[in-house]
Amino acid sequence: MKLAILLLCHKNAEQINLFLETLKHPDIEFFIHMDKKADIVDQLIKRPDIHVLPDNLRVDVRWGEFSQTQATLNLFSAARKIKNFDYYWVCSGQDFPIVSADKIINYFKEHPQRNFVSLWPSYFYNNRNRKNHYDKRNDLFFPRILMGRSFIKRLFKRIYIEITGGVESYLYIIFAF
Repeated sequence: MKLAILLLCHKNAEQINLFLETLKHPDIEFFIHMDKKADIVDQLIKRPDIHVLPDNLRVDVRWGEFSQTQATLNLFSAARKIKNFDYYWVCSGQDFPIVSADKIINYFKEHPQRNFVSLWPSYFYNNRNRKNHYDKRNDLFFPRILMGRSFIKRLFKRIYIEITGGVESYLYIIFAF
């Protein structure tokens, strides 16, 4: 059983290296997409089981844009060129495993040919069977001007969410009484 871990990274080389060391295993290979804006590639561990995408496959990743999908597709493509893995596991460079590599490999071995990708709306799990702001993030198109981490952009993004339908949560509270 061979596992390809596809890492989408953009910061914290130390954390990425810790991830790589923690999940080092003969049945695991790592494929790393480093955001084009990041300059930490040279700080990553170098081993035969670690494949960093070359500059021509690196994408300037922007939250909520197709660039995230393109980076992921580039990872799948690079992994497939190396070999045909039994499983491909997409992770963020900010993830960290809570079980050992052996447990992860054994889990996949115990569930051969299973697909672990599924989608369902988050309102499926809340008791009101209604959409919430997590769903709203996926339903809305965010104009590029709202993208960013500055306080003012986050404030305007929040206002945009409320104006475009997030207010239904408050209307529910008003009419519930």
